[in-house]
Amino acid sequence: MSDDLHIELLLDTSDSISNSSDDEFEIMAIVALQEELLNAERISRHRRSSIQGHATKHRDRIEGHNRLYKDYFAENPVYIPIDFR
Repeated sequence: MSDDLHIELLLDTSDSISNSSDDEFEIMAIVALQEELLNAERISRHRRSSIQGHATKHRDRIEGHNRLYKDYFAENPVYIPIDFR
């Protein structure tokens, strides 16, 4: 859910609720739940790129691509079709 939709739901809910203490508790519970959902969404977006605590290794991807291209797809490749039979 988007932040705007969360806020809209809260406003719609709070407009239709009377001022009794039970209703105030319900509003506070809804607000707390919405805050938890938003925080969880922000955290999950932040941690998607890698596993926290794992070391990353520089693997020179461009050079690896160049080697693969030269070995298999260049005009004069290192490995020719007969090598795969």
